[in-house]
Amino acid sequence: MAEQLAKLTGRTLPQKPKNPKKKKRQFPAAKEENLQKGQILFVPLSEDEGLVVKGGYPDQDKFITIVGIAIDGSIIGSLLINTDPNETTPELGACQYPLKGSDYPTILDYNSWLDCSQLFRVPRNKIPRY
Repeated sequence: MAEQLAKLTGRTLPQKPKNPKKKKRQFPAAKEENLQKGQILFVPLSEDEGLVVKGGYPDQDKFITIVGIAIDGSIIGSLLINTDPNETTPELGACQYPLKGSDYPTILDYNSWLDCSQLFRVPRNKIPRY
């Protein structure tokens, strides 16, 4: 459309500045001594852990918050950090906790939501390590 207008009028429209594609941040792998309650990790999760993965992908990288550790070493009660709240039902909506990006500048670029509606069990071999 812009090219057609330029041909008709002899003038070009100002171009919108292109946003450079954001480079995906690389998060450090977890050290064994850091695997404790309250630690936030960036891990790939799949349907094996109970995550509903969209788009036909085998897994999805997600932030999780460790709530506990099982006897077998699995991370237990991992709460997901999502971009948008899960408000499919009023009950799920009530289980969403807002997180300010400014409170977590090393991991969040924007405000997010802690989804407390479901606990996940993540085997330790899924946790990226140093």
